[in-house]
Parts: sequence; structure tokens; C-alpha cells
Amino acid sequence: MEEIQVDVLQIRGTSFRNGYIQGKQLNRELMHTFSIMEENDRNAEAVIPIYQELAPHLVDELHGLADGLAIPFLKAATLFGGYNIPKIKGMGCSSVINRDFAVRNYEFSPKLYDKRLVLIQPEEGFASIGHSLHVIGGHEGVNQGSHVCFLHEVGGA
Repeated sequence: MEEIQVDVLQIRGTSFRNGYIQGKQLNRELMHTFSIMEENDRNAEAVIPIYQELAPHLVDELHGLADGLAIPFLKAATLFGGYNIPKIKGMGCSSVINRDFAVRNYEFSPKLYDKRLVLIQPEEGFASIGHSLHVIGGHEGVNQGSHVCFLHEVGGA
């Protein structure tokens, strides 16, 4: 079994600052891994109004991330915005959740994950802890109100 190292980050501040710090700390190999997002038109502009309505702090975090990485905002949104990602046949992870625990098994290559456990406390939102998957936001985790969330995509036939 391959040994996997996970970075643990603790970040507090404005969403822009949090994104900027992550951009400065991010392993550049991750940009190469996620470059598949740029191969086809991902229409990253479409995610901005959605985030502005539902989670405007994520737009600020993307702006900070872009500045921290010294890349254009739309490139950051394409690579790390999580919108309209390519479908991978058979994609999905198993999990078990009940009132006492939540467990998730990542069933893909470690190359598809950013390998970061992030404790983040944006001034504009709830603090949370979880694996970030694609840098901003969270794929699963728990927030300061003890609400647990696991995001899964269940593909159709």
C-alpha cells in the first residue's frame, strides 16, 4: 500500500486572505494534476453567480487563491471552483454515516486529491474542518455548528 502524507492547515481571516494563504502554500504539482479542467470549456464564469448567491465568500476565496498563485481569476475558478468537472466513469466513494460517526473511503488514486486537511475560519462564514479535495470549499467535513456534510456524485447509467 502506498504511503500518503496529508498536510494539515489552520487558516483564519477574511475569505480573500484564506485563499491567498492557500495559494502561497499550494503544491504546484496540483495545478498540473487539475489542468485537465482546462482541456475542455468548463464555463467557469457560470459558477460565479451561483457562488455569489449561495456562498459569496467562496468567490472572495477564489480571488485570494488566484492572487496567491499569481494566476488569472478565471483560471483559478476553472481549476479549483469545482464547477462542471469532467465525469469519470465509475467515480464515487463509499461512506457510512450515523448519529455517532461519519467515515469516508477515498477509492481513487491519491493523485486526484489535494491531500490537505483544512481547519478554516472565514470571517464571513462558519469555521469548519475537512479534506478540501480541490482547495476551496470542502468535500466533506464538519462545521462549528456540528453539521456534517459529505458530497457524493452518483452517476447515472
